[in-house]
Amino acid sequence: MSPQTTIASVVAILAIASSGTGAAATAPAPAPADDIVVVPWPVTTEMSLNVSMGYGTVPSTGTRFSWYSATLNDLSRFTVQLPLNGGCSTRAGTTQTAAEHDCEIAVNAGYFQFVPKPTYCLGQIVVDSAIQEWAPDGNPMFGILGNRSSFVGTLTSQDDISRLNVTYAVSGFGVLVRDGEIHHEGVRAAAAAVRRHKHFAKSVATTVDAASPQSLSSSVKAEEIAPRTVIGLDNYGQLVLVAIDGVEALDLGLTLAESAEIFSSSTPGFPFGGNVAHAINMDGGGSTTFTKTLPEGTTPHLYNRPTSTDIGDVVERNVTTIACIARQSFGQA
Repeated sequence: MSPQTTIASVVAILAIASSGTGAAATAPAPAPADDIVVVPWPVTTEMSLNVSMGYGTVPSTGTRFSWYSATLNDLSRFTVQLPLNGGCSTRAGTTQTAAEHDCEIAVNAGYFQFVPKPTYCLGQIVVDSAIQEWAPDGNPMFGILGNRSSFVGTLTSQDDISRLNVTYAVSGFGVLVRDGEIHHEGVRAAAAAVRRHKHFAKSVATTVDAASPQSLSSSVKAEEIAPRTVIGLDNYGQLVLVAIDGVEALDLGLTLAESAEIFSSSTPGFPFGGNVAHAINMDGGGSTTFTKTLPEGTTPHLYNRPTSTDIGDVVERNVTTIACIARQSFGQA
């Protein structure tokens, strides 16, 4: 179980800090949402970044998958970024945006629309404490706070950004794992979100039974099988970024149920199984991209095999937001 606090206690802590007294603790500001988990950053920053890849097998279905990951101890290096020239009014490949913002590691992040109405961005996006997009649709966010903690959950008011000192945040498609267990409601919400954004899916789940992991896996053949991008926190509060390869047209990749399963239980060939406290499903399918900048280089390179055309060709898709692990700390250490 990860060290964590409720959002109400974080609001109280911030209120105390701003007032300079302990009086605010007896009357904290009301919590902005009930579906929020706040996790303190790890105390140590030794061996801050670990990047790896491998092949795993889903225990319940036997599905084989290739994965690419980054684990980060020093979350002051985590940011959410948009294309440098144009922001939400344009789209760019993850490698391009990663190069513009000097990211050592980057994955695609939030969902978007292919036609600007009026911009390409969707959901909620916060970059450097500034709101770049605010269109709440019930989907959860992953982000970091100025008091050296991370959060997963839903914010409903723009006032929450300043009140909680949210520095970077982006919306995903559903919470897959909560407190180390499959978050059945989140898996259902993710399936519903995919249905609302059909340009990400060829086929979608119609029903997900929340009774048990077994009932989840029994419905996987009805779900979209696709590449996945997942952002999470392990049991120590470390950041976990994972990309899972696939090709939608060939039914290669994982379903949402399988994605939740591999993070919540021991999974052969996948080191995060049973070691992740919270995980959120980000934009996937042909958007899934993982980039890495070699120590001696300055240009990010593809680490996984993105399939923007959904037919197997290795082609990077232009997206809006990326989750970035910067080369340098952005001042929160």
